[in-house]
Amino acid sequence: MKLLHLSFFSSVLSVVVLMLLKCNPDQDNSVSNDILSLQIECTESALRSALDSISNQDGGKITFQSDHDTVDVSDRIYFYGNNLVLDGGQQEIVLRYTGPDDCSQTEGQDHFIEIHGDNNKITNFTLLGFPDGIHIQSGNNNVVENLKFPYICEDAVTNNGRGYEAFGTVIRNCYFEGSEDKAVMINNGGSVVVEECEFVNCAQPVRAGGRKGEYTVRNCSFRGSSTGPRFSGGADGMVLFFENNQVNDAKYGLRVYGFVQAVVRENIFEDTQYGIYVYDKARISIEKNRILESGHIGVLLEDSVLADLGGGNVSIDEESISSTGENILKGAGTKELVNKTVFEVKAENNLWDHSTVPEVIANDIWGAVDVDPLYEISP
Repeated sequence: MKLLHLSFFSSVLSVVVLMLLKCNPDQDNSVSNDILSLQIECTESALRSALDSISNQDGGKITFQSDHDTVDVSDRIYFYGNNLVLDGGQQEIVLRYTGPDDCSQTEGQDHFIEIHGDNNKITNFTLLGFPDGIHIQSGNNNVVENLKFPYICEDAVTNNGRGYEAFGTVIRNCYFEGSEDKAVMINNGGSVVVEECEFVNCAQPVRAGGRKGEYTVRNCSFRGSSTGPRFSGGADGMVLFFENNQVNDAKYGLRVYGFVQAVVRENIFEDTQYGIYVYDKARISIEKNRILESGHIGVLLEDSVLADLGGGNVSIDEESISSTGENILKGAGTKELVNKTVFEVKAENNLWDHSTVPEVIANDIWGAVDVDPLYEISP
């Protein structure tokens, strides 16, 4: 927002910046055109005052005097506003919780910050010890980027909740480790992209539940998980695009159920018990994945699931989606594909443990599955 009555507000703003935020006097903390830029001390009081100023000015950037320091935060922060950039620089600023709540799965404990607004970005920090992390509660096009969560208490990043919805949220290039439950929690509704993130030993690295929403998870790495990424609900339309990810050492590489509609393509699922597990009334298109060394079953379909692994089609978000197949399903302890639904499943043009159609039918699949023709790799 452009400042009105500039001569009056510029003097007031100088007092706010110097007295409340205790900024470096050598730094130019001023309003340049539409942008308020504040460089602050690494203290909670300076951070809170800066956030208040940005909220009042409808935008601006907060950086820190030090590139390597710790900011102790004793209580939850709420931000209502737009166009904030909160930037820790070279990811050497640690935000550390010092409040009374414990690091447990108890709901309703202190978070670091809850965002209500549009076009806000939090980037380049390590968050340590917060009972809950970052809530993108409502608004549009908010970004959580380049954050490290070396240990997660309740949830590291949450989208939506308590009847609010946030659309266009991006969670990018973040590192999550050691969650006993969720790392990224997506509540009912809204839209989220999770991309280029790394999840290590997180029980539920990405969890989405509710009746609706549009979610994309792409170019992420998942290592070590008791349940794996999990998406459920969708009675009013939940659409998932799960693309170009790698999942290793998990009970489930991916679990989809309820009425969720999913497109799963070009992923690697390796050393899982179940590569992809789909049940209830979900619909799924599975294309160009590598599902390798599953301890039990590569792909398990149950109940009233509609699935296409090649040569068929399935309706996703009111659009007919066809899979080309080209999945590689090898090394499962029991079967590569088990169909326990009431429908025949198309699974043409895939590569299996065995190289002929009769051998695949006898050894690699169970249930009503059409595997002919098999995938032929070009020399």
